[in-house]
Amino acid sequence: FKKDGSNEPDFRGDALIDGKEKKISGWKKKDKNGNTFISGAFEDPQDSAKRFPQAQKASGSDPFEMD
Repeated sequence: FKKDGSNEPDFRGDALIDGKEKKISGWKKKDKNGNTFISGAFEDPQDSAKRFPQAQKASGSDPFEMD
């Protein structure tokens, strides 16, 4: 995995926590004394149905529908 920008995580992965899938992101950081540590975040995976909802036809006439 190649990091594209400074805000991109250094590590990415998947986890199963309490039976639920999670996405993990981790960043290598240094504290004020110069000690290296990893800061992390857990997120719910994006559901493709939420990212690309199917178009629903509105009631009434569709201005783009050809007769």
